[in-house]
Amino acid sequence: MLAAAAFAPRLADSRRTADAPTQQAAETPTPPAAEEARAEAPAEAPTPPAPSPAPAAAPEPERTAAFRLAFDNRDIAGAQIAALRNVDQPGCLAACRRRADCRAYVFDKWNHACRLKADAIAFTLNPRATSGLRDDSPLPRAPAGPIAMERYPSRAFPGEGYRIDASEGPQACEALCRDDAVCVAFTFRLDEGVCHLFATTGEYFPNALADSGGKRQN
Repeated sequence: MLAAAAFAPRLADSRRTADAPTQQAAETPTPPAAEEARAEAPAEAPTPPAPSPAPAAAPEPERTAAFRLAFDNRDIAGAQIAALRNVDQPGCLAACRRRADCRAYVFDKWNHACRLKADAIAFTLNPRATSGLRDDSPLPRAPAGPIAMERYPSRAFPGEGYRIDASEGPQACEALCRDDAVCVAFTFRLDEGVCHLFATTGEYFPNALADSGGKRQN
């Protein structure tokens, strides 16, 4: 018993001795050089924010075909792709612009009608027509055939025209127009005995005291 009791303090002392380095190691301060290195180490750079998505490209504006100035007193020979009624000239032009296959249009100013053309082969002389042609279309050939006269009985064109002559009747008035290169249409006033020659015409209207006519040429 005495031997065991004597051994117990020694065992306790040996355990305290064995634990001492561990406790001492835990209590050992960090060397100054390590502290300085830790202080001088650069801070980690922050992660840059993700770039904003690029804005969506704006849609290109719709392009419309450009047209030459209108050709008064000109019809166009070519393949017809559509016919419209009860329209004015700006409406006829707009209808052609809306179609990629429309190369030209013809507006009938006496009857408010519109014809759209896929091509334009030749101009024809027609006092009721005003036509338009895309800028990128070749100019049609000019009319060169013989001149023919159309008659419009009991019809009169509005206005005085560019020339007024006394005349014996509608036939004489027609001859005056045929022989004048500027004239495209005429009206003879039966009540006045005078002939009105027109270089361009508006919509004709009924008149029992008048006879009219116009030139045609292919």
